[in-house]
Amino acid sequence: MPDPDTPAPPAGYRIVDGRIRNPEGCEINVALHCNLRCRSCSHLSPVLPAWFADPARIARDLTELARVYSCSHIKILGGEPLLHPDLVEIVAAVRASGITDRVTVCTNGLLLPTVDVALWAALDEIEISVYPGAAPGDEELTLFRRRADEHAVRLDVKLVPTFRESYSERGAQDPELTTRIYRTCEIVHVWRCHTVHEGVFYRCPQSYFLHRPGFPGADTESEGLPIGSDPDFGARLFEHLTASRGPAACRWCLGTVGRRRPHTQLGRARWRAAQDLPSEELVDVRLLVEREVSMADSPYEKQPLGVAEFAPDAWVRRDRRGG
Repeated sequence: MPDPDTPAPPAGYRIVDGRIRNPEGCEINVALHCNLRCRSCSHLSPVLPAWFADPARIARDLTELARVYSCSHIKILGGEPLLHPDLVEIVAAVRASGITDRVTVCTNGLLLPTVDVALWAALDEIEISVYPGAAPGDEELTLFRRRADEHAVRLDVKLVPTFRESYSERGAQDPELTTRIYRTCEIVHVWRCHTVHEGVFYRCPQSYFLHRPGFPGADTESEGLPIGSDPDFGARLFEHLTASRGPAACRWCLGTVGRRRPHTQLGRARWRAAQDLPSEELVDVRLLVEREVSMADSPYEKQPLGVAEFAPDAWVRRDRRGG
């Protein structure tokens, strides 16, 4: 078992055409609320107020970020993204930013029969999570497949019969457990679910959600990085991404080792009460140990900063100092 006092090795990143390259996807949340109340929703949507992202803000943030960062795809999600009234405009803003060539919407699919075909024409991929008791019917799925074929959209339909516990209201009582959860977190180290929200870049969505007012991490530093236009921003983003210790939210987050439970819907009044236990009681200990062993065999290594690969002068100067 890894030494809990040793920081987790950071995931490696390459510099491609002068920009940090995330081989996975970056997420933007365009609606915080949802039309479902899924137990253990990691984005806390069942208890968040109605809120929609401003397309102009997304355009500004992603265009600025694209100076120094690119990703395989942008995932548009929430909450339920199809609740957003200007979703086609948001997709256009993502494309115009130049941060990626691929745009995906992640949805529960219940509102998909009502969306304008312009959304299908604008997207590259739609991911539908099908939940027991709250799923599109066979006729609707047939419609989705036909629309996908017509617009050359990749359609990914996933049955989600279970959820893993996502966070604890009380948090980990033992700091060692916090370290172990971070070290085995696929959200950060494997899926690399970077998140941009309201001008701030986060290593993972939980770094934003668990620091919202009223939630356990509200009184601690969120450790998000404000997106900047200064010449040193790229170097600061690289340091942020390759930090060896997890964000403060890890104290309450269960990463990807929460206990598995059957999918269910819970009303707003009961939703947070289900999480009102310490992390120690919500973690799948066997899975945690299995992940520690498997990840020890495939450590994540920090890529060296190669002077020739960097376009921004500030990064070159930093590299020559041996940073």
